[in-house]
Amino acid sequence: MKVVQAEFSSTLCRIRRLDFERNKRSFYRRWLGHIERMQDTAIPKKMYGKLYATRRRGRPKMRWLDDVSMDLRKMGVNEWRDRTRNREAWRHIIEEAKAHPGL
Repeated sequence: MKVVQAEFSSTLCRIRRLDFERNKRSFYRRWLGHIERMQDTAIPKKMYGKLYATRRRGRPKMRWLDDVSMDLRKMGVNEWRDRTRNREAWRHIIEEAKAHPGL
């Protein structure tokens, strides 16, 4: 019985971790649309994608913008910067991404 309970517990933790990752990525996509619609003089828009710090040697970690761009590429979304201007179209893309199996 304890073995079954431990197995169930580890499966539940794995599902929660995947759920958290999916929600985090969804938040990033929504935030990207929000920033793209901002005026060019807004501080978050000036800063996004331009924050750099020194990194250790080796493969550089992906920035959140790279991660979101890769997700949109997997979905086949082209010219996403233009699509963020239309809130309804962007919202539709975000909803499709939530159901996309590869993300």
